Amino acid sequence: MSKYHCKPLGTINQIILDAIRNIIFTLYSHNTYPSNSIRDRLKFLVFVSWWTVFFSAAYIAAFYTAFLSFVASIASHLAWLALTWIFWLSSTAAFTAALGGGQRCGSSDLTYCSQNVAAEAFGWIETILISFGFGAILFIGIGAVRRGDRLSGELA
Repeated sequence: MSKYHCKPLGTINQIILDAIRNIIFTLYSHNTYPSNSIRDRLKFLVFVSWWTVFFSAAYIAAFYTAFLSFVASIASHLAWLALTWIFWLSSTAAFTAALGGGQRCGSSDLTYCSQNVAAEAFGWIETILISFGFGAILFIGIGAVRRGDRLSGELA
């Protein structure tokens, strides 16, 4: 295994934990929504959280069990992280827009305002973490190409 493999795995572990936090804050906080827009965008945020948990766990398992396969390759990680980054950015931006930007719960009559703001904050945190993970894998990929290796080669 490469000396760089711990950083992406640590980032992926943090991504999983933050996605689970986002699920807890959004799915189980309430069932009353002030508008269908907030409800639908919140459910998309929950879908993206589950997407992240499932595929992050699958990539960690593939990294340890089948690290020579294409599933655990640099190209596969780049494709998955790019798609996941697009999902997180679009879902969090859409939810932020549905809330009307930054909410101030002291002057808002929005039901469960604090939980909605927490879901928005964790969504942006998750987007930033995915960006760091994507940057780390991109850095590893650039190093592999400079060495003359293929992107379809193993990550480690």
